[in-house]
Amino acid sequence: MNARLALTCFGHDESRNFFLFPVMVKYLAVECFYGKNDYGFLFYQKHLSRHRGLAVHSLSHFMQLLESVTNEMRIKRALIIDQNNVLRDGEHRLAIALYHSLDVKIEKAYYDYPVRIVSLLDYQRLSMSFSDLQILIQTYQRLIT
Repeated sequence: MNARLALTCFGHDESRNFFLFPVMVKYLAVECFYGKNDYGFLFYQKHLSRHRGLAVHSLSHFMQLLESVTNEMRIKRALIIDQNNVLRDGEHRLAIALYHSLDVKIEKAYYDYPVRIVSLLDYQRLSMSFSDLQILIQTYQRLIT
């Protein structure tokens, strides 16, 4: 499935809490990697700061993934969605696939614990300004149109 089409499958809930803000942050980091903006890695570092002590991708691991996909121009591992079509694993892969307009595989898995919804308020707590948040929203809108 094309990554842009996959993106439209995930969406948001009724209270306008987007499940995809973390993907947008990672997408902007991909753009920064390729010289398309100068703020993507800053956004990514702020995003990582909310995961202190948890197992998440470090910037160096993300860079290795970027280089691997750049060399092969394909996404090897599937994106994992839950029974509610919420993306549970593969945010980095989706962001890279979106940038390169690559196809992605999607697999469904059952999760018996709720998803952590990331809201705009969460990003405000990470010292992201109103204009930073607007960039995230505009990036999402740009990618789904």
